[in-house]
Amino acid sequence: MSDYKEYERFRTQLKYQLNQFEAFLQKTLKPRTINRHIPVITSLIDFLCFDCSVSDYSQIRRSMVCSRFRQFHCSNTGDAESQVKTSVKKFISFLVFEKGIFIDKNVLKGLNLSQKSAKKSSPSRLKSPQSVTNSLTVFEKLSAWYEAQCNEDWEHHYGIKIETLDNPGWLVTIDLFGTNLENKPFSEIHHNVDSKNNPIATKWLCCTVSNAQYIGAGDSSQLEKIIAHFCLWLEQP
Repeated sequence: MSDYKEYERFRTQLKYQLNQFEAFLQKTLKPRTINRHIPVITSLIDFLCFDCSVSDYSQIRRSMVCSRFRQFHCSNTGDAESQVKTSVKKFISFLVFEKGIFIDKNVLKGLNLSQKSAKKSSPSRLKSPQSVTNSLTVFEKLSAWYEAQCNEDWEHHYGIKIETLDNPGWLVTIDLFGTNLENKPFSEIHHNVDSKNNPIATKWLCCTVSNAQYIGAGDSSQLEKIIAHFCLWLEQP
């Protein structure tokens, strides 16, 4: 039953992204063209969640969205493989390059997508500043993770809070309830803090998970590292 809830939770997230995708397409495509893409992606969402048991973006694999889904969808609908591939490519491209959602690079290769093509289609979306993890900044990754959780319900009860401390420092609190991280093990980080996590030096950092919350705190230079540790944990299998 818990696995089913995970699939349903992820399906709800994908449905939310599908609505965003449709609005995005309306900026450049005619309704007739959009109406060819939406049923394909609706089918893809159900295929990933119920046929492939996917409950997180990081679990999506190349074979799922390429050969397996095309065969599944075309055999059930009679749609041309080229049309299915185009629809899937547009949706995955939207998730990765417009929303900043992390999806396995082999999926992008299978769809002939690359960072280079992303810069051509959306130059303002991907920057190339120094980053602790991969090409997106940790702030972009955190933003993308937050948006991926939004399903018109979760964001009304949970969220992310970034505060300053008077010692001085930063405090980051990220709600995990109802996300794929809620029960994921986390290796706590304690640097220059005592047994009660109070700082004992000018440079300090403490990141823990408790009561379905990621809590990161550190001195005034540690904000990026606090979020980076969250992002590294997020991307770990």
